[in-house]
Amino acid sequence: MTKKNFLTSDESILAKLTEEKDRIRKTLRADADDFEELQSEWQERDSASERNLRFVEWDQYSSLQQALVDVEDAILRVKSGDYGNCVDCDSKISDKRLLFDPAVSRCISCQEENEKASGLTDRKLSL
Repeated sequence: MTKKNFLTSDESILAKLTEEKDRIRKTLRADADDFEELQSEWQERDSASERNLRFVEWDQYSSLQQALVDVEDAILRVKSGDYGNCVDCDSKISDKRLLFDPAVSRCISCQEENEKASGLTDRKLSL
């Protein structure tokens, strides 16, 4: 399948997004089980390094939850016929950007503006 066919086939896009959704859900379930198990240990031993580790793990868990929301939103955009268009300005999102992250919802310009408004200007935008 060529890149162009991948980007124009709703079935291919849905399959890739559904696969990613399943992967994220599986990871979240495993992480939730781990968190429950570790929670009792954390309450017993609560050193500064363990608290820092907890914050890092929670941040990773939160990122996965957001990724799941992004994928589910992308699936809805495919079904509504809006997939590939920026949710802010409605311009076409580049094929390169969609290949890199099929769940992306904004063009580069709008993503940069969104990150500036959110105070996320320290990190480099991918693609």
